[in-house]
Amino acid sequence: MSRSTAIEVNRTDVFAVQTPPPTKTWRPIPHNYLLELIERDVTEAGMEITGEHHLLDKDGARWFCTLQVQHAVATIKTATPDDVAATLGSSLHDATAAQVQEAIATTEVVKHRGYSTVIGARNSHDKAFVANMACGSHVMVCDNLCFWGEIVVGRMHTSRILHNLPRLIKEALSQVLVMEKVQDERIGTYRDTRLLNFGAHDALIRAVDANVIPASKIPTVLGLWRGSYKAQGDDDPVAWGDAHEDTFKPNTVWRLFNAFTSVLKLANQFDLPAKSRSLHALCDDLCGYETSNVGGFVN
Repeated sequence: MSRSTAIEVNRTDVFAVQTPPPTKTWRPIPHNYLLELIERDVTEAGMEITGEHHLLDKDGARWFCTLQVQHAVATIKTATPDDVAATLGSSLHDATAAQVQEAIATTEVVKHRGYSTVIGARNSHDKAFVANMACGSHVMVCDNLCFWGEIVVGRMHTSRILHNLPRLIKEALSQVLVMEKVQDERIGTYRDTRLLNFGAHDALIRAVDANVIPASKIPTVLGLWRGSYKAQGDDDPVAWGDAHEDTFKPNTVWRLFNAFTSVLKLANQFDLPAKSRSLHALCDDLCGYETSNVGGFVN
């Protein structure tokens, strides 16, 4: 599996990277400029950044970051009788029907999905790739990361990119809520779709063909799928524990999906958006799940 020489750094290191001088046809973007644009628009969109990770490669010429975000207001609303009673401040039996209905409408309960939304971004000063941004999901129980929507926020590093970039970032982030709803539905389908062993075996070969994983990683993914993978030491990042087994039910597409993403933690993170799209396409096909482009995002 392709590994990069990237190292994990902090914000100060990112801000310290020197941007090469522009030419007549090429205008490199400072890494910190892209980061600050995203952070500003995340806040304006009503989201809060709860965590961040940064990687630098090629002596700072390539930057990759993930920002874990959450919304100030829950987007999924449900209400139990106890929730409604708490909102009313009294027993349900003492309230009128109209009061109960109003309490149900105003009671907000965060639904624990088991994953959170992540915004990823990358930029290069060596023309390796254009500046782009992606939305993804961070599966909390195993620290797996997978991107499910990507938008290129700079066609190329041309002389007009600094003029267009703020608008492109804002338009991209305006789609995050829409993309979250799509992803909630998609992961729900993965969790509910049963998969027999022969289907999982076929998916492994298709994943190799789609460059999601190399053939050398088939035994690892298969071991996680079967529950027979043996940890390679106490700090093996791929290994699953009891919490994983409880979350990733046997013989489901969700379990196979997380077997793949556990292995992808060891991959070159700069390649993760492309591999994520290929993995989602494979799992969508296993479920018969169909989605379409939303806004400028590429699903």
